[in-house]
Order: sequence, then C-alpha cells, then structure tokens
Amino acid sequence: GPKAPEVNCQEVVYERHRHRFEDNTRYRQTLEAAGMVLSGQSPDGRLRSSLTGFYTDWTGIPVSPALSLARGEAFYFNAGKAISKGVEFEVFGEVGDRLFAEFSTSWVKSTLDETVPGLGTKGTNLPGSADHNVKAALEKRFDIGDNEAYIRGVYTYVGGYYTNFTETGLKSGDYNLFDLSAGVTVDNFRVGIYARNLTNRKDF
Repeated sequence: GPKAPEVNCQEVVYERHRHRFEDNTRYRQTLEAAGMVLSGQSPDGRLRSSLTGFYTDWTGIPVSPALSLARGEAFYFNAGKAISKGVEFEVFGEVGDRLFAEFSTSWVKSTLDETVPGLGTKGTNLPGSADHNVKAALEKRFDIGDNEAYIRGVYTYVGGYYTNFTETGLKSGDYNLFDLSAGVTVDNFRVGIYARNLTNRKDF
C-alpha cells in the first residue's frame, strides 16, 4: 500500500509537498500491474485535486541588476531578505467518456522583507514574478484503428510583472495564450502536430 499512512502514523493524511510525482493515467494499469500503488485521488480514481498554501523566507536572495541584464552578463549580488507566499489550486478529472479536463491557478506574492539600498524598501515586489497564473485544458482521447489518438486544447493566462525593482518601463506578462495539439501513438511512438498561440498574440 501507499507509504503516507506509515510515515505519518495515521490513516488519513492532510499534507502535500511541493515536490511530487504524478502518473500519466494512460499507463495506470501498466504501473499498477507492476506493483506501483497510486494514491492521492478520489475513490473512483476519476478526480484528483490539491490546494496548497506556502510561505518561504529567503535569505541572501540572488539578484541580477538591470545593467547586467542589458549587457548580457551573468552578474549577481546578494539582495538581502525576501518573502514569497501564495496559494496554488489544481484539479484534474475524467469528465466524460475518455474526455479529460484540468484546471490550475495560483496567486504568488514575492517581496523584499527589508530595505536594500539601491534596490527598494521593505515590501517592494521582486522582479520577474507574476501574481496570478491560470491554466485550463481539455483533452479527448479516441482510437484510430488499434492506435490511441488525442486532441488537446490549452488556455494559459500569465499575470503582469516587471523585470526590475522600480517597476518602470514595459510590463511583461499579462497575456492569454491558446494552444492546440493532436497526435497518435503507433508502436510506442507518438506522432503529433502542434499549433501554438492560435490568436497570434504578440504581446507576450
């Protein structure tokens, strides 16, 4: 059986680590037949979800100044203390006959935890980190002869963020992206086609 109850000395465990392994449901029967136990899912195995809150204290967070980035040099220095906190939610499920849906969203706030001369005061946002991100996908699996095929659509939203402490200049992120893919597996080889950025957005 799963090791979580043994390690935590209780049958029901309300805990999730940010580093984890997830299985591909296409190979569930093969994995289980080989002795692997897949836990952390609904009793019928059709739905998986997780809600995570995190709070991280950074000491000596490395930062590359704008001048270094502009000149293409890899120069970093110690920016002092910072805090990163947020919430992540994700759910994946089989919502119909070989029809799979997934949704995930996150809110993250990363700021300096002390005033750093030349960078910013306590509470200044760390550059390069979007506050909000969303991803949703829908995948239909079907057979072409004896081969399994699929078609998948993915929507992604990345929140806006700046790449410098002063939060000046052009803002990165804040875009929506739509991707489409399809493929078929033949003799353990997958052949696929991909269409990225279907709306032809140029602002990401």
